[in-house]
Amino acid sequence: MTLRTGVLSYVFMAAAFAAAGYAVDSVVSERHVAAEELAMTRASASFAAILERKLDERVHLTEAIRSVFEAAPDLSAEEYEEMAQRLSSGLTDVVNIAAAPDLVIEYVHPVAPNQAALGINLAELPRFESAITSAIATGEVVIDGPVEIVQGGLALITRAAVEEIGTSDEESGLWGVVSVVVDIDELLLTALNDFESGGLEVRVTSSDGAVVFGSDALTTADPVTTDVNGAGLNWEVSVAPIGGWSPGTPYRVEIWGATILLCLASLIVMRWLSAVSHRTVQAEIQLQEAIEALEDAFALYDQDDRLIMCNTNYLRTYAASSEAIVPGATFEEILRYGLAKGQYFDAIGREEEWLEQRLDAHYRSGLTLEQPLVDGRWVRVVERKTASGNTVGFRVDITQLKQALEKSEAASRAKSTFLNTISHELRTPLTVVLGYNAFVREPRKLPSYKALSDMVRADGSAETRAALTAFEADLTRFGRQIDVSGQQLLSLISTILDLAAVEEGSITLSLERIDLATVASDVTEQFQLQASEKGIALVNEAKTAFAEVDPLRIRQIMFNLVGNALKFTKEGTVTIRSGVEDGSPWIEVADTGCGIAAEDQDTIFDDFTQVGSIHGSGNTGVGLGLSISRQLARLHHGELTVESTEGEGSVFRLRFSSEPSRSNVAA
Repeated sequence: MTLRTGVLSYVFMAAAFAAAGYAVDSVVSERHVAAEELAMTRASASFAAILERKLDERVHLTEAIRSVFEAAPDLSAEEYEEMAQRLSSGLTDVVNIAAAPDLVIEYVHPVAPNQAALGINLAELPRFESAITSAIATGEVVIDGPVEIVQGGLALITRAAVEEIGTSDEESGLWGVVSVVVDIDELLLTALNDFESGGLEVRVTSSDGAVVFGSDALTTADPVTTDVNGAGLNWEVSVAPIGGWSPGTPYRVEIWGATILLCLASLIVMRWLSAVSHRTVQAEIQLQEAIEALEDAFALYDQDDRLIMCNTNYLRTYAASSEAIVPGATFEEILRYGLAKGQYFDAIGREEEWLEQRLDAHYRSGLTLEQPLVDGRWVRVVERKTASGNTVGFRVDITQLKQALEKSEAASRAKSTFLNTISHELRTPLTVVLGYNAFVREPRKLPSYKALSDMVRADGSAETRAALTAFEADLTRFGRQIDVSGQQLLSLISTILDLAAVEEGSITLSLERIDLATVASDVTEQFQLQASEKGIALVNEAKTAFAEVDPLRIRQIMFNLVGNALKFTKEGTVTIRSGVEDGSPWIEVADTGCGIAAEDQDTIFDDFTQVGSIHGSGNTGVGLGLSISRQLARLHHGELTVESTEGEGSVFRLRFSSEPSRSNVAA
């Protein structure tokens, strides 16, 4: 063997080990980085969830204070102090709980540190005007802040308007507002106490980018972020590892140290064997032993794509092709042999097409894909080009990972079943509650109450009759509130049932040939009163367009679309149209509302996406209406699309196939 051949043998050996070390380092680094990113994502989501829960508790505290004053607007200072102390017990971040009849602060808790706030007219403080106006207009709790407070530091202020409920002959009016002042630093510290933040840097920023908590330096660490939303408040939680992200696997020194040591050992052995003229053969043996020590399947191909070497795990992975996996065989020859043996599950019935796609991916550098085999196993294929043009291939058995994914999907199906079952179980007692509440809302329907009323009005004093009238008004008011909340809950349960039914594919469509103009007319009549109350023109411009659809489901879609249009249109017109285009019937709802940004027009159809939160409106819902509507449209072989210009309005169009099926469709 010449000197040149000997040198090439050493170079080959070093290149092979460098390729193996590179491949091992790449695979381990990818796994480590993915695990670290997943951990940061979970940590960010966990802290955001804790913070949202804390904010919800303060919102609920505000709603509780409001409820007390709506029920007892003439509460004494002593009664207020006792009530506020009880409701805020344990909430160390609550600086002040205030109530302001006619917007003038008359109640504070605790009194001593908040004495200076008594008598302040909130209407004279411009910085509070926007939040107070929003709370009065929406009837919802509004979070204002961060703001500087007289007690020092930054705080959030929750505000809720208190409605003064009149008797049956009087109209309701505004009693005032209630507020809860929350120390931001204390709130976030209590949230951190509930969150395991060891080894993590946490920062909280407001919607305008201002840092509420944490350090500005975190912006250079490429943190994982999660949005925190509640009652009009939009924060962003950022989490990153202390010291920055890991550049790769922490075992890089060990991997390359072992690779170098193994390479050096092989070179020494090869040098020693050269003295007895067996250097090449013995070097290949040593290298093969090193490759055999790898846990995953390994193969090395040269610049001409011919197999140089592989380990036993590689042969075991492709057992059906093992006879063709020999040094010198090309990658394509090995693939064709495996195709002939039916080894590749996803290639059955389309062998040539599959082979072309697989070779195309193989020739590109940086390949990573998942490959199913006919014996039920899955392998992850990782291929990398070396600097010399060789190809290093790893095959990692991911069968257990795939099985875990299947279990996860089964769990998702179990979730749908649970939602379906529990929603049915909730709806039955809720219907009974609403039925009995009808008597609370209208007590005069009860014979016993009517008899009592007649007796009091005949024999009772004026004071007794007045008390009975007030009692009847309270029953009517509370019953009305119970009915509104109950109907909302019943609607939510029905929506969840629809979602579960769509996910599990149990919805059956009863198709009929109907005129979409008739549907438009029915929906217009249904929403005309609501539109009139908002001062919006609801216009029906529908033309005859016959479609083979399920009338009940199409009305459900249209109710969602028209309801959303009225909700997000402050003034102008909502128009319902229908017609036929290119043989396909369609029906649409157009509005002159706030519109939807282009980047959000696909997101609004996702489950639990609230349209109001996307464009900043105070109107939000569960976030299922548009998602279910699009899925119902697709069950009809149709499509629900949106065209919108932010600030000008939106058009939601439901378009059906020109050749609908004439039999019932089951999903």
